[in-house]
Amino acid sequence: MEKSDNSLTIQKSLVISLIVFLVFLGYVIFLRFAVEPLPLAQDTERSTRSFEMLSVVLGLLAGGCMAGYFSFDYSRIHIRHKKGALLISWLFVSSIYLLIFLIMYGLRRAGALQIVDDWAAVLLFIAAYAFLDSLALFERWKMGQFQNDT
Repeated sequence: MEKSDNSLTIQKSLVISLIVFLVFLGYVIFLRFAVEPLPLAQDTERSTRSFEMLSVVLGLLAGGCMAGYFSFDYSRIHIRHKKGALLISWLFVSSIYLLIFLIMYGLRRAGALQIVDDWAAVLLFIAAYAFLDSLALFERWKMGQFQNDT
């Protein structure tokens, strides 16, 4: 019986990167057209500060998820525990994605992204996409590190 190849090839990397790009682009488009910053009538110091603090708290949670994710070591997990390990690891990745999206929502709602120049907004998009894409590619690469010996 032939084993499936778990290695991360250029083709697999490009497919994963394309999927991450489309998901992230869809979310940015959603933020741009469906989420409006607070109207000037409601743009009080308290409301804006609340959304900014929400973003900070979500950032701390995302940092905690990233610390847990990067301390997760597949090489110490036996192959028979693969499904459980994958579930835990992909839960970390999913929570990081969701928390980053919520951070961006909080910043958009607070109006913090309105003061950013267009070129800086493009750089923010590229940096966030590169981070999320590298996280997905790194996870896919790490999946090949399970112990095979008994």
